[in-house]
Amino acid sequence: MAHSVNILHFGDQTVDISSSLRELMSLSKDTPSLDRLLRECTQRVVDSNIVSLTRERQSCSNRTLADLVDRLKVASEERPAVTTVLMCIYQLGCYLIYLEKCQRCPTLYSKTNILGLCTGMLPAATATCIDSTSELLDIAPEIVGVACRLGITVSRRSWALEATTGNWATSVSGITFEQLQDAIQEFDGTYCTDNHLIHCVWPTPVTTAV
Repeated sequence: MAHSVNILHFGDQTVDISSSLRELMSLSKDTPSLDRLLRECTQRVVDSNIVSLTRERQSCSNRTLADLVDRLKVASEERPAVTTVLMCIYQLGCYLIYLEKCQRCPTLYSKTNILGLCTGMLPAATATCIDSTSELLDIAPEIVGVACRLGITVSRRSWALEATTGNWATSVSGITFEQLQDAIQEFDGTYCTDNHLIHCVWPTPVTTAV
C-alpha cells in the first residue's frame, strides 16, 4: 500500500518574485507575525556590517523592503546579492504563513521531505531546525544575514569572472570520475593547494570547483 509523503520545496532564484513579495507585504498589514518577520529581516539587511563592498553597501543601506524589491527592476551589479536576500526573505515569509495555517510544524507529525535547491537551501535548512512559528521568527533575521553574505560572495565571483580575459571553465571528455580524482590529487600535491573540490557527480558528467 502506497504511503503519502509531503514535500516542502524551496526553489532557486530563477523567477521574478517582485509581485509575490508585494503580495506578501500587503498580507503583512493584517498579519502581525508576518509583519514582524519582514521588518526584522529587512532591518538585518539595512543594519548589516558584513557588507564590505561600497557598491553593495550603497544598495543595501537605508532602504525599506519595497525599495529593495524595486532594485530587481534594475539591471545592476548588485542585483545578484539583492535577489539572493529577497528570495530568502520571501521563502521564510511563505513558510511562516504555512506554519500558521497548519497550526503546528509539519515535520513533527507527518512524513515530510524538505527539498532546497541552490539558494533555497537556506530556508530549507531553517525549516528542518524549527518547531514553531516563534522559533522561526527568532532565527529568520540570522538566516537572512547568512543570505546577505552569500549574495555578496556571488556578486564578487560574478565580477571576477566578467573581468577575466581568459577561460574560466573547461570541459573534458573521455575521463572517469576516478581519473578525475587522481588528477586533482596530483595537481593539489604538486602546487600545494587543496582548493579543488568535487562539486557535483552524475552518471555521466562531473563538475569541479575552486
